[in-house]
Amino acid sequence: MNREACAIVLTRGGGGDLELFLTLRSLKLAFLGGFHAFPGGGVAKVDREVEVANTSPELPAHIVSCAARELLEECGVVISGRLAGNPGGIAEARRQLLASEGVWPAMVRRGDVTLDARAFNIFGRWVTPPFGLMRFDAQYLQLDAATYEPTIWPGELDSGMWLTPRSALTSHDAGNIFISYPVLETIRTIQAAHNDLSVAARAMEARGDKAPSGGEMLTGVHVLPLKSPTLPPATHTNVYTLGHHDLVVVDPAPVEAEPQTALVDYLTRLLASGVRLREIWLTHHHPDHVGSATLLRDRFSIPIAAHEITAHALRGLIPVDRFIADGEVTRMPLIGDHFAEWTAIFTPGHARGHFCFFDARMRTLLAGDLLASVGTIIVAPPDGDMRDYMASLAKVRALSPRLLFPAHGPPVGAVGKIDEYIAHRRAREEAIFEALRTASTAHDIVPLVYSDIPEATWPLAEINVQAVLDKLEAEGRVRKSGHVYLRSSA
Repeated sequence: MNREACAIVLTRGGGGDLELFLTLRSLKLAFLGGFHAFPGGGVAKVDREVEVANTSPELPAHIVSCAARELLEECGVVISGRLAGNPGGIAEARRQLLASEGVWPAMVRRGDVTLDARAFNIFGRWVTPPFGLMRFDAQYLQLDAATYEPTIWPGELDSGMWLTPRSALTSHDAGNIFISYPVLETIRTIQAAHNDLSVAARAMEARGDKAPSGGEMLTGVHVLPLKSPTLPPATHTNVYTLGHHDLVVVDPAPVEAEPQTALVDYLTRLLASGVRLREIWLTHHHPDHVGSATLLRDRFSIPIAAHEITAHALRGLIPVDRFIADGEVTRMPLIGDHFAEWTAIFTPGHARGHFCFFDARMRTLLAGDLLASVGTIIVAPPDGDMRDYMASLAKVRALSPRLLFPAHGPPVGAVGKIDEYIAHRRAREEAIFEALRTASTAHDIVPLVYSDIPEATWPLAEINVQAVLDKLEAEGRVRKSGHVYLRSSA
């Protein structure tokens, strides 16, 4: 499902002095928190209730309205209207709009803000990668902001800054700021056009809708979400490449021909740029993470590496050429003299041979199936163990990662997501322990504890309940008598 959206490339100056305005998205956001991006957002119902002058099929009214509204909400910018040049009036209108988008049509009717499509230049169109059920189909627009001074109010955004395209890319390459695809590709297009916005706009138009559904999310990390046989609501598994010159492919997931072809094509394009594929890493053995491992091994003549337990689970199915050791560090050169150091973190629980990978310099955690930003994580005994799982969550929490790259869903702020998982699991555990006052099997506990989820998903919930009961038994809080569980304390 796609949602229409817009992004506004605010510019000032020109030539070598051209600057772009980038906002820093709050780590609390569920989508691309912690990344620098252009101002913008999704089209709202109110954007279809206002009049806009000089629209066209290429730039319809609701997109212009969305752009103007988001500029006011996020940056305090009013292009034209009674409020333009009135800082006090803009601030009050901004407070009202942030409190309720419903005031927007009245603002436009009164002339507080006037909307004219000619204020914007079309600057390409991007669809966000298929991380989850919702994708943003974003019209990129360019606006000369030489006469405006954007200001950021903390909330969804933490800050904003003006950067030349060259300084933005240099900071990204150094890992000092995180600019995600497709913002990154837009800036690279501007730089390749020698900061000539007209040339860049034509290049973006010529690209059309041929952009890949994945790309570089931070320096040395590419993400390609591909359809896989995973558990709903997730539909895709993120395949990662790490490095710049020598690449490691993490979790080559797809099992069907079409996404496998997309993966091979993506890697082939990277190889054409002069890189080398050095190895495949598996976070664990589940089918939605290893479906293309043998295909890539044979196609590109690269070895497969995994934990010894994972290798044993895959014996006779997928050849594992090397065992990864807990704590093993792989240094990967990036652009210039920069580098990443990925440490293998043994994190059993979801699977006995599960690995996460952590780069301390950029405080980035590749989480596999330890956590997800779309869907949930199943801990299924006997391969899954809830005691191990909770210990693994605590282990990665102690690393204080900044960004979390899960196997399912978009990257998000790491600490907040880990804390959310720990709190949720603890609450479920206590609810299950309390339910043992009136129920005694996992099957009977589910409707008491999981009434907040669809009944169709209760069989999966029962697996998690069993994992919790096993944990409580191991800790001595419950005892098993035949096929039932009893509380050990009153």
